[in-house]
Amino acid sequence: MKRCILLICTALLSHGSAQADNDAPIRYRGNGMTVVMHSSMTPITLVRGDNPLGKPRKFTCGSAAGCVVVTSVSAQYKDTSGTSTCTYVDGEPGAPGCAIDPEDRADNVIGVRQQFKVSHGMHIVETKTYSYNTVGEIVGWAVDYVIYEREVGE
Repeated sequence: MKRCILLICTALLSHGSAQADNDAPIRYRGNGMTVVMHSSMTPITLVRGDNPLGKPRKFTCGSAAGCVVVTSVSAQYKDTSGTSTCTYVDGEPGAPGCAIDPEDRADNVIGVRQQFKVSHGMHIVETKTYSYNTVGEIVGWAVDYVIYEREVGE
């Protein structure tokens, strides 16, 4: 399964430049799996509170047994002090939780991997960085959302 995902991601990314862009998300759907990849190198000046990384995305879990959602986020910060990065499905953070960047770390790249179990039906996935102050910016970011449809009886 890991090899299949790697091959799919490689194929999707190989059709264009290897550099991150600000274009529409790349989407793939097949074999009970949906992949959405999106990135941006447009700086985001942090405001106190939520700073979205892209737009919320709707998806439908088509399996009566539900779905597993695995998310991966990386973001590069500059001159920040006190942030928390998290992906939410239907407003709830995934396991094992959000990545908290403690105070006094000016420039870094943070990565977050989370997992969710959702029921059949429509859902919304979104990623945000919460800033405890108005210091710094997000220099660039990339998010991957992979939705696996569970088989009945699992």
